[in-house]
Amino acid sequence: GGMAESCVREGYLNPNAGFIVFEKKEYNEDGVCLDRLLGQAYVWYDQETKTVCYDNIEVPDKVINELEKTDGDITADDFINAVVKSAEAIMSKMNSMGIEVDRVTTGEGYNDLRRELDKRFEKEYYPKSKQRNSMIYTDADKAQYIIKKYDKVSNAYSNVIRETIGKAKKDIKSTINNSLDDYEL
Repeated sequence: GGMAESCVREGYLNPNAGFIVFEKKEYNEDGVCLDRLLGQAYVWYDQETKTVCYDNIEVPDKVINELEKTDGDITADDFINAVVKSAEAIMSKMNSMGIEVDRVTTGEGYNDLRRELDKRFEKEYYPKSKQRNSMIYTDADKAQYIIKKYDKVSNAYSNVIRETIGKAKKDIKSTINNSLDDYEL
């Protein structure tokens, strides 16, 4: 029911939508491993802008209280790092499957990690990436934090650097070998 109903329906029926769940493995007193729910997001993909959007990230109050503690079991940095790693994994997997993803974002509206997101990420107001079905509720229509971008330029530059380093290593080995020829051992 409520506003989230359209997102739940869309997440199950639309191949360009779904859900992500953030969990932490914990052990009870008997040593049994339990997955503790930390948060979740309704996720959608916009083919036109090649954007995956975590519409918003919802976190239970108990976890938010823990994130605000300095000595908590999980820190806000831990959670944000998990969001970044998940964005990298999604981009990598989708791109390897031939589905172009240039960036991963999360909506600003009702985002429980908003305070932490403000500290670390650039925000785009009235973003181009949108859910294309106007009947679906969204928290990402007015602003989105850009979690991760795929930069084809730096990827190409990395390859050039690797080639240059390889060439430099060969030159150094050659120089050392030539220098050793000048000395009797």
